[in-house]
Amino acid sequence: MSTLVPAVFLQRLHRFGAQVRVGDRELYVHVPDPGRLLELLYPGNTVLVDLSPRPGGRTAGRVLFAWAGERWVSVDAQVPTRVLARLLKERRLAPFASYTVVQPEVTYGESRLDFLLRDSVDGAPDCLVEVKSVTLVQEGVGLFPDAPTTRGVRHLRELRRAVAEDGYRAAVIFLVQREDVRVVRPFEANDPAFAAALREAARAGVGLHAYRCRVDPPRVEVLADDPLPVEW
Repeated sequence: MSTLVPAVFLQRLHRFGAQVRVGDRELYVHVPDPGRLLELLYPGNTVLVDLSPRPGGRTAGRVLFAWAGERWVSVDAQVPTRVLARLLKERRLAPFASYTVVQPEVTYGESRLDFLLRDSVDGAPDCLVEVKSVTLVQEGVGLFPDAPTTRGVRHLRELRRAVAEDGYRAAVIFLVQREDVRVVRPFEANDPAFAAALREAARAGVGLHAYRCRVDPPRVEVLADDPLPVEW
């Protein structure tokens, strides 16, 4: 069980570390998302920090949520794969409900992908799935990535190859860790290579899916019955 306490964000020290103030204490904490998160993790903003003891940990806790004017946003990049693994196993995501086996962290080509779905009851090909965490929303549009990602481009190229050459089904699931979003798009101005790779993957038959979350700390609930469009 996490122990969430409010804190004032002071500064990002590096990709995975930041300084916050809890009461009169300044603490070094882990940031579990390597993205820039400039609109969420800025000096003076309110965040929620998990101060649960972690044996051998070098930080005092983890930043898990950030305030975004009217709502909390989850900033834990591990949440999407964790919650989607459960939904896939429970066969609650309609596009993937026919698959009975969910295998996490599979290697394909030169990439480690999030899931391989197997043993479809309707005979569909095995499906490779990559999950992307979205936190940046501008005027109702969820944008990914918020920082250039060569790894993300490589994933898309591997998925495209899996469909075109090896007979797999493949999909990308964008999970928006907030509720104020109506559509997801690649952030082309930020990473044109990712946007181009996404279009190439979609044209090759890679499925693009998106869902939003209702965030009520510490709970993050995927709105599985209300998918979002992905415009590419």
